[in-house]
Amino acid sequence: MRANQISNCSHPSSQPETTFFTFITMSSSFPDTSPAKLALPSAPAKDRRPDFLFVPELASRETNESSLRQLTSRFEEFADHAVNVLNQSPMTVRWCRDAFRNYVKFIRDGLDLPAEAFLARIRDIDAWVRWNRSRQLSAISTNGYWRAVKIFWNDVATRDGIDHPFAGKKQPPVPQPVPKAHTPDECRRILTSAENYPWDTQFHRARALALIGCALMAGLRRNELLSLEVRDVDCAHGTIRIRHGKGRGGGKERVCYMTDELKRLIRSYETARAGAHLICPEFFASLKYRRGIRIDTVKRIVSYVRAASGIRFTLHTLRHSYVSWLIRSGVPLPVASELAGHTMIETTMQYIRVFDADKRAAVQRLRM
Repeated sequence: MRANQISNCSHPSSQPETTFFTFITMSSSFPDTSPAKLALPSAPAKDRRPDFLFVPELASRETNESSLRQLTSRFEEFADHAVNVLNQSPMTVRWCRDAFRNYVKFIRDGLDLPAEAFLARIRDIDAWVRWNRSRQLSAISTNGYWRAVKIFWNDVATRDGIDHPFAGKKQPPVPQPVPKAHTPDECRRILTSAENYPWDTQFHRARALALIGCALMAGLRRNELLSLEVRDVDCAHGTIRIRHGKGRGGGKERVCYMTDELKRLIRSYETARAGAHLICPEFFASLKYRRGIRIDTVKRIVSYVRAASGIRFTLHTLRHSYVSWLIRSGVPLPVASELAGHTMIETTMQYIRVFDADKRAAVQRLRM
């Protein structure tokens, strides 16, 4: 069908508008599209380009906006396919959507370009990276956007048979990550600050302690905390079931195990929850709205405890601390990786922080 579309537009009169995907299919035959060479010739050059690439109507902002709408529509088709066919998690699709929004901002900056240059801009991934870095976007965010938009173009290339603009390109480099785990004293101070903070009610105190405890002593991610249900928490057996973790195919399921301290915090929250007569299925619930808490509530809890403790932490750095303490306690790396819900051990290794006390103790064991 695409071949017919391409062959039918050999003359401008037979094809009033060259569509985004028709044009993009032909892009591999274009000459150098670097920024210095994107200007169109003033008249068609039959010895250099096919006639149908020089339709005067193409050089308009309206046509460029039409191309952008087609690209956006194709992204929505990809998002639907990812959720309903590939069973990707909503978090993954949201990540791709945020990255695509940034990509569209870059493309929009070229809406006044001639149509051919505008469509070349859509495929100019290196220019997009430079644009983000010129706006002082961090290397980590730039890399994340790059990888997310590549997933979209993977789908376009696979299902539509279009040349991949990411082909042969390496993802933008990122600095070597520094493990974000907290020291034992910092972890104890965070928990003590949460317990001593002047919460409105005992329910809010118990909820904050249980939520922070699940991140610090069981390694739950923020979205896992938000999606946790009452049926998933079993203090009798000391387990927390994660039904929709991070990963492909709807997320990786796993079972987390409670320490005695975490079990005490969760039981205290369950008592407060029962006393408030909350019957919603979500485990971490709102006293006011009688339903599961939202991300804003989690951020507010963390901000209060962060200010009280004087320690700059997030739920994710508490999760890093959990993994580091598993390894420090002698837990084998494959077991720690499973408990953290990682697919690859290499990911777990990035979480591990070697504390100064451990390095000092190791040196003291040296014998000449």
